[in-house]
Amino acid sequence: MKKDQARPQLKSTPSSETDRASKTAKPKESATTQSSQIPISSEKSQKSSTKKININTATKDELMQLPGIGEVKAQNIIDYRNKNGKFTNIDDLINVSGIGEKTLDKIREFITLDENKE
Repeated sequence: MKKDQARPQLKSTPSSETDRASKTAKPKESATTQSSQIPISSEKSQKSSTKKININTATKDELMQLPGIGEVKAQNIIDYRNKNGKFTNIDDLINVSGIGEKTLDKIREFITLDENKE
């Protein structure tokens, strides 16, 4: 009978309940984290995809709507534009300090030079 008494104690231990609770909590935490991040990037993409930004007339705030363009890069675009005149080709952005091939590829579909496509 000692064997029968030992089995129930092994099946129901406080640590197994704690482990079960922590395993349940971990997916919920990561799901919450992921869901809070998804709307931010989706919202930014939707804003950018519905209206192309004219890089020859855009304000700093408008340029900052582009993926990968923060305050410094936006100001660099404006400074370059003020010094060199209007962009004649989207690829000219590569000459702006802080704008590389990767950044240009990220923003290409969201920008225009044509004032009619804003």
